[in-house]
Amino acid sequence: MENIIKLNEHIKEAATKQSGEWLRTELENYMASPDKDPITIDFDGIDKFSSQFFNNSFSALVIKNKEDQFLSRIKKVN
Repeated sequence: MENIIKLNEHIKEAATKQSGEWLRTELENYMASPDKDPITIDFDGIDKFSSQFFNNSFSALVIKNKEDQFLSRIKKVN
């Protein structure tokens, strides 16, 4: 089963702490699920980015989980 989070359906930009926290929650729920298929994060249509977003989403999860375990389950596109 293909798992995709299309960011532009949920947030307007990847530039705020709140957006990063939203994505972190989505990814935490996915990581806790029995589904071991990779999840794709689709950045299509997102044109503003900041370190706050990435620090509060991906970086927080890399620290919380084993880096290779987390990164092996995540794909990024666009």
